Parts: sequence; C-alpha cells; structure tokens
Amino acid sequence: MRERGHRRDDLLQTAQLRHSLTLALVQSCILNSDGGLACALAECAIHGEVGVIVDLDELVEARGASGEACLFGEGAGGICVAGRAAEMQALAAAGEERGVDVMLIGRATGDRIAISAAEAEVSLPLEVAERAWRSLRPA
Repeated sequence: MRERGHRRDDLLQTAQLRHSLTLALVQSCILNSDGGLACALAECAIHGEVGVIVDLDELVEARGASGEACLFGEGAGGICVAGRAAEMQALAAAGEERGVDVMLIGRATGDRIAISAAEAEVSLPLEVAERAWRSLRPA
C-alpha cells in the first residue's frame, strides 16, 4: 500500500526509527541521499572533525548490490547516525525491538575517511575531503 508516494511499511519504519533516535544520545544524523552513504559518512566525519573506518560488506550482502551501489546509491530511507558506542548499541537494540533495520558499520577514529564495500574502497585524508566539500558550499 502506498501513501503519498511512500509505502506504508516505509512510513511505519521511519516513525519507529524516529522514536528509536530519541532513546539514544545521537551526536550526528544525516540523510543518505545526495551522493549516497559514502557522502553521508564523509559529511559526518567532516562535521565531527574525526575520521571514520567503515566496512559495508554486511550492507552489500543484505542488499545484494555492488559495493559501488552501496557507497554511492541514492535510494530513499537511509540515515547515517553517529554517537558513542554504548548509545549506538542501544539504538541498534531499540531498532531490532521495533523492526527497524539498523546496522553498526564502523567507528569514528583518526584523520582519514576509509570505507570498504566488497570490491569498492574509498580512502582519503579527512582534510582533503573537507576541502573538497567546502569548495562546493556557497560562501
């Protein structure tokens, strides 16, 4: 069933995720849209001023997609959330209880953005990513 262009299941899952987010101390949250998950992760790293190490093999397996599709696909519904490990574990548990798909995919550390997804990899210094990101922002 669709409601205003969205499946009812998607709307329910989004409402459940919002509720789950209120249970965790989330330090950043960004939609996985423009540029896909790789860009969302890079934005989280830039805003948090810390690198990330991420392994998306579980997502590749779950989606049955290529690594590139999981890195840069712009499908609806994905949200990249960052926070302390204990809070993210609590968020994952709350998501599981409510039927919301939550994957813990990596950790914030260092000064590089390093993301692997099956055959695809992205790895660059955080400062290079930030410089590129800022060059696209209006002054």
